[in-house]
Amino acid sequence: MLLQRHAPISDLCRFYRDLIAQRSTAISLYMVFGGTNWGAFAAPVVATSYDYSSPISESRRIDSKFYETKNLALFTRVAEDLTVTNRLGNNTGYSTNPAIEASELRNPLTKGAFYVTRHTESSSGTVESFKLHVSTSVGNLTIPQHAGSIVINGHQSKILVTDFAIGDETLAYSTAEVLTYAMVDSKPVVVLSTGVGESVEFHVKDARNGSATSPGGRTNATFHSEAGGITANIAGVYGMGVYAFDNGVKIVVVDKPTAYLFWAPNLSNDPFAPVDQSSKSYGTIVMRTSLTYRSPGSRSIPCSQRQRRGRLPSAEGRHFERHHSRSLRKLQRGITLMERQATAHYSYSIRQLESNGRRFQWHHPAPLIEHLESSRHPTGEATLVR
Repeated sequence: MLLQRHAPISDLCRFYRDLIAQRSTAISLYMVFGGTNWGAFAAPVVATSYDYSSPISESRRIDSKFYETKNLALFTRVAEDLTVTNRLGNNTGYSTNPAIEASELRNPLTKGAFYVTRHTESSSGTVESFKLHVSTSVGNLTIPQHAGSIVINGHQSKILVTDFAIGDETLAYSTAEVLTYAMVDSKPVVVLSTGVGESVEFHVKDARNGSATSPGGRTNATFHSEAGGITANIAGVYGMGVYAFDNGVKIVVVDKPTAYLFWAPNLSNDPFAPVDQSSKSYGTIVMRTSLTYRSPGSRSIPCSQRQRRGRLPSAEGRHFERHHSRSLRKLQRGITLMERQATAHYSYSIRQLESNGRRFQWHHPAPLIEHLESSRHPTGEATLVR
């Protein structure tokens, strides 16, 4: 059980990735969401309040800590090679910047590798740029090979992959983290995530051509045919860009705020279902047969349809949006009802707690109460107020 109380979001991101660097294959989170004990078993007059820096706070607030935890979980679900690895190295020799070190984890069976990069000094919170020396099936490389660099921004860590299996195809390397991937119509769709404005480079093995399919055709990506595949270099990532390759691979590159809104729901009753039974969704819309996103103030648009001025197929598209509009309205009504019930329960619990306190003082003489007050827990978390 791993317990961290009130840790900053960036520290938790690095902490979990550092556990992966140490070849941990199971992590127990204490706790996922916080809670309140209104007395009862604890003591009739004491309410304990806690959430231990949980992704979902005691007040049920969801912020970036939740999304960071979700993003790492999406990655580990599809990174099957992580289940069997050897740690081949852990030093600054992997980086062109001595302020950055890396751990190399490699699967001895598939040769897929994971490079966990972070500050050499764990207390450091500086912004560092570097290139990474990696060993891949297309050669020993220093990435990115073209423009740009990898950035560690503050108390941060990144897990960068080489020879990452995506169905029958291979992502030879990426300077952005893999968020998730799924098989859509038997073809791999990969989502990569990086910081806002950071550059990204990745290599799709066995591809001969690549192109950007982003709305309006505007892109800051360049493509290079080399090492038996295509290398794409993107000068800066803002929002989302989609890149298609002639071997059927589609790469979606997003910045971190956009990655927070990506999901990969399992469409099977089996929690261990393969990736061909997952869907990709952005925001509130899910579509099984294509990657779908919702930009601010616009309709939901499948990636395969965006070059057609963003129109959905007439009958199916209208039915799809009507269905999900009804579902969202039901969800909103349910949330409102839950909030009302929670407020009513909270008010009742407060009244009950006050009543218990009065009964406690009536049944126990003042000297006993004063003794309890003077012998409070050393942390001061449990207190009795006369």
